[in-house]
Amino acid sequence: ISCHTDVHQNTVGDDCRRCHSTENWLIDDIFSLHLENGFPLLGAHATAECAACHSSETALRFDRLGNECVNCHLEDFNRTTQPNHPDAGFSTNCIQCHRMESTDWGAESIDHSFFPLELGHDIQDCSACHTAGDFSNTPSDCFECHSTQYENAANPNHLTAGFSTQCVDCHTTSPGWSPAEFLGHDDAFFPIYSGEHKGTWSECSECHTNPDNFAEFTCLTCHTNPETDQKHQGISGYAYESNACLSCHPTGSGDDAFDHDNQFFPIFSGKHQGTWNECSECHLGGNFQSFSCIDCHEHNDPNDLADEHDDVSGYEFSSSACYACHPTGEE
Repeated sequence: ISCHTDVHQNTVGDDCRRCHSTENWLIDDIFSLHLENGFPLLGAHATAECAACHSSETALRFDRLGNECVNCHLEDFNRTTQPNHPDAGFSTNCIQCHRMESTDWGAESIDHSFFPLELGHDIQDCSACHTAGDFSNTPSDCFECHSTQYENAANPNHLTAGFSTQCVDCHTTSPGWSPAEFLGHDDAFFPIYSGEHKGTWSECSECHTNPDNFAEFTCLTCHTNPETDQKHQGISGYAYESNACLSCHPTGSGDDAFDHDNQFFPIFSGKHQGTWNECSECHLGGNFQSFSCIDCHEHNDPNDLADEHDDVSGYEFSSSACYACHPTGEE
């Protein structure tokens, strides 16, 4: 600086070698210089004229601006109307929403990584989701945006089936709500994505033939007769009925062993061994979720049983009471 006049007026320091070589006054790497100062020239900043940012009475004076977005873009921030940034309470730190490598302020440059705008959520119109102009309290819960689709879904009817309102339980973000997979079905109900039933079905309706009630199911559309009867010859208590199928084969495997004695109540041992022929004698109507003790010829007279229990406090003539006092069938 002792030999050369400081045309930059002490705005870039006094070491000419930071920017220039001994061969000429040209600047070879303006990008590295800005990076050293903590402001990389990316996106629109890479093609901007020096004077567009470093404005002064001379093109050679480069007053330091500061590296905060608002140092240059406060006017842009204040005049933005779609959406109105000041009214919405947006941060003046532009990079919270916009990417520095972008060349404009378009919606596609907004960093929306906290809620990825991809596939079915590839929405460029902010107002489609931010309907009230409040960008800080827009819900991210599926049902808040998709309640109409949920309530109008007919195949299957989500409302009557009691499906979860958390779309991600069954759907991805792919457009058109497809594919749909209820992967929790295996643990919560019955293995269909694993085990012997994996890949053997295409539609829910193959097993759930009543679209209004997914608690109902059938095994008999696939496991037909006479083949099924033939496979169960000699199996005590066998019934060609879907609830019976599930009771004996809870994992869908033909190797399942239904241990009624240890899991529920002794019928192949103890006092009830040999006293029954059909499951329906205790599970009336084929409902294996309920049972009856008081329809058997030995227990169907309330007067006789009352006499036998006249010294038992709290006795009542009901199946649940029988089981509560006699869980192994013993007197």
